[in-house]
Amino acid sequence: SGPLRTRGYIALHLQKTQQAVAYFKRSIAVCQSYRGDWFISRGLEGLASAVCLLGDFRKTAVLLGAAEMIREKIGSPVLPQYQELYDSTIESTKSHYDHDLFLEAWKRGKMMTKEQVVAYALES
Repeated sequence: SGPLRTRGYIALHLQKTQQAVAYFKRSIAVCQSYRGDWFISRGLEGLASAVCLLGDFRKTAVLLGAAEMIREKIGSPVLPQYQELYDSTIESTKSHYDHDLFLEAWKRGKMMTKEQVVAYALES
């Protein structure tokens, strides 16, 4: 899953957003079989950044909320090398999406089970 996620970030850097979405989704799909949730949270963060660039701010907020829930559960911060992208994704989403709808979507993500998060992330 790590190589797929890395390819997703490379695609984002090259402004190949649809390709990034595909890589992040594949990474999340692979991570379903892993015991720990750490890898899923990383894939969700990357996917959130990609769908934000596509203008799907509701899905971005849900994915970020779900990633935060997983990170809080396992006591893991956002990786330092992705902190700037993570922060800019949140900032962009908040500036383009109604505040109350953002909070509602974020809360929805935080309340999802792992199975629900994965299914939501892998939707078209």
